[in-house]
Amino acid sequence: MKKILIGTTNPSKIKKYQDYLSDFDIEWYTLKDLKIETTPEETGQTPKENAEIKARYYGQFFDSVICNDSGLYFLDFPLDDPIQPGLYIRRVHGKELSDEEMIDYYSQLACQHGGKILASYVQGVAVYDQGVISSFMEYDEFNRYYAFYLNDHIVDTYTPGWPLDSLHSATDFFSEEETRLRKQEYDNRFHQFLVKSLKLK
Repeated sequence: MKKILIGTTNPSKIKKYQDYLSDFDIEWYTLKDLKIETTPEETGQTPKENAEIKARYYGQFFDSVICNDSGLYFLDFPLDDPIQPGLYIRRVHGKELSDEEMIDYYSQLACQHGGKILASYVQGVAVYDQGVISSFMEYDEFNRYYAFYLNDHIVDTYTPGWPLDSLHSATDFFSEEETRLRKQEYDNRFHQFLVKSLKLK
């Protein structure tokens, strides 16, 4: 039986990986199970780099570890463009924004770029297994299947704590069937990455 530490305290993330690998005999552990309360300094520039930092750090405590991180990216701009929110969605020019300030900032940003910006949340995942780090992140055409528009005006109900949802609107790039198939392809690639990097049989 493989023993794996999931480097998070988020219950939804824990369930996600358990579901992805439900066809394997795995004994799962969390940071809470191992009473790990320390965290690494996340100095990466992308979700993948931060995931690698966390996986390497928690690898001090366990032989097999899965960690992830995520960020918000504008898909029509390069990954390293200064406009990218990336890992710091709420922090702008060194200032932590309130919900109202976020709505104001991102709506103005959309206004400066034609009234809307194509955006997507991008996930980076890293696996530490017996001293070896493997990582996974896709930032390409595929992300358009998860994309949405950030608009220059409020288009949906404002929910405290989730201010950008009020600026979201759906895209119409692909049919529901095509989107479903592409997401399934992604799930398959991600599953294969986990199986290979964790050396599961």
